[in-house]
Amino acid sequence: MFLIYSNDDYLLNKQTKKIINKLLENEYYEVLRYSLIDSNINEIYEEINTISLFNEKKIIIIEDCYFLTEKKIKLHQSFDVDIIKKIISQKNINQLIFTLNSETYSKRLKISKEFELSCKILEVKKPSYNEKIALVKRKLTDNKIKFNEDAINYLLEVLPDDMGVFSNEVAKLIEYNSFIDINLVNIITEKYQNFDIFSLVETILDNNIEDFIKKFNIYVNNNKDIYGFLALVLNGLTTLRNINICKKNAMSDNQIIDLLKINPYRLKVFSNKKIKDISLINDKINLLYYLEKNLKSGLFDSKIIPELTFLKIFN
Repeated sequence: MFLIYSNDDYLLNKQTKKIINKLLENEYYEVLRYSLIDSNINEIYEEINTISLFNEKKIIIIEDCYFLTEKKIKLHQSFDVDIIKKIISQKNINQLIFTLNSETYSKRLKISKEFELSCKILEVKKPSYNEKIALVKRKLTDNKIKFNEDAINYLLEVLPDDMGVFSNEVAKLIEYNSFIDINLVNIITEKYQNFDIFSLVETILDNNIEDFIKKFNIYVNNNKDIYGFLALVLNGLTTLRNINICKKNAMSDNQIIDLLKINPYRLKVFSNKKIKDISLINDKINLLYYLEKNLKSGLFDSKIIPELTFLKIFN
C-alpha cells in the first residue's frame, strides 16, 4: 500500500502514474480509480475484496484522502473511517494507492499513525524557484537551445505556481527550437499575462473593490484556482513589504537580493511600485490570510466566493 501526498495535483498524478507503471512492468493489473468525495466507501471496500471476473489483480487508487488532514472538506456521505481502518489492516492481493492533494497530513490523528505503520508514504514536493530555474536551463541545454538568462527569470514570474502549467510551457519553448528571449516568452505566455498581479496588489491597497473584482474574474476564468490566486497575491504583498522594509533600512539592491533570495528582475519590478506604507500592506496580508484560513476550513465556499468576502478584504 502507498500513501502519496503533494500540494501540486500534477506532481501527485505523475508520481501515482510512476508507481502504476512500475507495477505493470512485472504483472498485469486491472486499474481502478475512486474518490472519497464522489464515491461510496462501501463500494470501494467491496471492490477491494472482490475477485475480478478473470481473477486479475487490481491496482485501486483512492483519491481525496482528506480524512488524514484537519481540513473540513466534505467527503461522500457514506464515508466511514472505520472502513478505512479495515482496508489498511487486512492482507490483500491487490495494490492500494491512497492519494492526498495537500501539503501535508496531520500526524496528530490516530488514523494517520495507522497509515504510517501500514503504508509506504511518499511526499512529492514542489521544486523551489531556483530548482525550477535549473530545471528549465538543463532541459534547454539538453535540447541544444540557447537562451537569455533574464528570459528564464521572466518566464517563472509570469507563469502560475502550477507544475502542470510549468511543464507544458517549457515543452512549448523547446518546440520552438530557437533562441529564447523575453519576446518569445511573451508569445508563449500571453494568456497568463491577462492577469496583472502588480496592478491587482495596487487595487487591494487602494481599496478599489470594483477594479479588484474585475481582475479577480480574469484570473479565475484563466486559472480556476482560488488558492493559487490567494498565494499569488500574498506572495506579491509579502515581497513588496519586505523590499520596502529593506529600502527603509538603506540596504543596497545587492544586499536585498542576498537577504530575500530574490532574483534581480523581480526586485526591479517591485522597486518601481509607489506603494510604501508598510502598516497598510501588513493589514491587507492579515485580512487575506483570514480569508484563506476560512476557505480551507470550509467556512467559505472555495468555488463560489460571495461579494461579501471581497467587502471584508476591502474594509
